[in-house]
Parts: sequence; C-alpha cells; structure tokens
Amino acid sequence: MCMFKKKENKRRIVKGTLIIVLFVFICYKNPYRYYTTYFTDYYQVVMKDEKADYVNYQTLLNANGKPDEIWEEQLSKNLVLKFMRYDDGRIFVFDIKKQSNRFCRVEITNPEYRFGRKKIGIGTSKKKVEKVYKKSYRGLHQDKLHKHKYLVEDGNREIVFYFNEDNKVHKIVIGDAEIYHGTYGWKQKK
Repeated sequence: MCMFKKKENKRRIVKGTLIIVLFVFICYKNPYRYYTTYFTDYYQVVMKDEKADYVNYQTLLNANGKPDEIWEEQLSKNLVLKFMRYDDGRIFVFDIKKQSNRFCRVEITNPEYRFGRKKIGIGTSKKKVEKVYKKSYRGLHQDKLHKHKYLVEDGNREIVFYFNEDNKVHKIVIGDAEIYHGTYGWKQKK
C-alpha cells in the first residue's frame, strides 16, 4: 500500500513538472505578445472609410482619395519609403523596396484625430500622456537622445509622441509594433 502511494506521488510530480515545462515553452516561444491597455484600433480613427484595409496601398487610396502630395525617399540601399500626405494632417508611409508597398506607419499632426476615452491627440499635455500610458505593455519610454519624444507599445501598435516646448503633443506616429522589434528597433528583447 505504501509503495503504491510513492509511485502515485512520483507520477504526480512528473506530470506537474511536464505541465510547467510545457507552459514555460509556450509562453517564451513568442516573446512579443500584444496587450492592449488603452485603445484597440488606432488606424481606424485616421481612415476615411472605417472598413478599409490600411495595409493595402490601393484600398487606402480608394478610401481616402488622392493625396495632396506623394514622394519617395531612399534612406539606404535596401530602404525606400513612399509618403502620401493629405492636407488634413495625415501622412501614410509605405516601404516600397523590400515588399511592394508594405505599410509602415501613419504620422498625424491634426488635432481632429483623437484616441480613446481620454481623447489623446495633438495638443494633449505630456502629463496626461504619461498618466494614460504608464501601465501599458512594456511601459512608456522617453527617448534617451530626444527628450521631447515618448515611445509606447499599445496592443500591436507602436506609438511615438513628439512634444513641443510647452510639453504638448505636436505629432503622433503610429506603426506596427513588429517593425520596431527588428534588429534596428528601439526595444531590446529581454
């Protein structure tokens, strides 16, 4: 009877250990998980047609109409960006070298575009941004070189807030977080 209990206890310990190892493996297999702490869909706020696919160049053109200005910049041998500027303070940016018109980010300078319950946008104070995003996934980071710039990851979006001398937001850049987790991203894997 006593031997039976010892074998049963060993089996429980082995099963428990296997479950823990499997759980740890699953959790660390994908190092970046996307947790939304403040707002879910930043891109839909800046799209004219809420059903449009922001990642597709042609659908973005169809939804928002012809931009006021289109230009390209070659930043390196392997990186060429296409910019689409609209007069209402939006600039959509696409990578056209690696993949045909891959969406990178949208830059916003118009106070008309506000995000979430707290209406974060152009003109929002630095204190309010800090308060809203301080508990976001991976936290709110102040750029070490540019003290006027804050970086935050919210959901699967990377948001960069630029502040003027009055500590008010004057520009917001929203991009996919995956882009920033690459070799040249601002975050380091831990």
